[in-house]
Amino acid sequence: MKKIQDNEGSLKLLKETVEKAVKKARSYSGGKWSAALCVAESGETVVLNDSPMKAASLIKLYIMGAVFEEYDTLSAAEPEIKNFLCDMITVSDNDSANRLVGLLGGGNTDRGKEAVCEYCERNGFKNTSMGRLLLESSPNGENFTSAGDCVKFLSEVFGGEFSHSEDMLNLLKRQKLKSKIPSGVPDGIQTANKTGELEDVQNDAAIVFSKNPYILCVMSENVEEGEAVRSMSEISAVVYDCIEKCRRF
Repeated sequence: MKKIQDNEGSLKLLKETVEKAVKKARSYSGGKWSAALCVAESGETVVLNDSPMKAASLIKLYIMGAVFEEYDTLSAAEPEIKNFLCDMITVSDNDSANRLVGLLGGGNTDRGKEAVCEYCERNGFKNTSMGRLLLESSPNGENFTSAGDCVKFLSEVFGGEFSHSEDMLNLLKRQKLKSKIPSGVPDGIQTANKTGELEDVQNDAAIVFSKNPYILCVMSENVEEGEAVRSMSEISAVVYDCIEKCRRF
């Protein structure tokens, strides 16, 4: 059986599939949409409309990354750090996220936000920045990321490129919120994901552990929750089927 990277038409098919699925989502839900996909084994990548968008709780991926980069020092100062990380990722707890930002800043949350931004800059997440705490009003700042940055982050976690990649992956696998990308793959297929939502924002980024693992992120703004969530599940299902089709070439 040929692997996906052996088929010259697979990248074109993946790109067409993502474009059509996102176009359909936009037609049903309106708003602004972006998506990125990376097939882990081949490295084939599709990025659509990759520009900074409201991160909502996707910013917690980068808070997690920054915390694990300084884990030994921070854990010595805060014994509850494991619980904060677990709650921030698995149930998207905002208070835990803000506590971790405070730890990154040595008790100063403004400095903690700067630490998250510096982490993103060091690691090449060029469209990601933290301008406010979770649930904080944003007259002077907002949290941004892009589908491409999220796929890059999760690809590097999946590939073991961070010192605590396994710890981060284990947290993401324990995610409780699975109504978006995970709901579009067949039962029995493991996922590791992080969602994000605001009143008019629906986001999700996930690793899908199919026979040919891949990373998918879909982001949307100015959308209604119910229709956008359904559209994300449909995009996920279409991408899964396409990758399975590519495997059979």
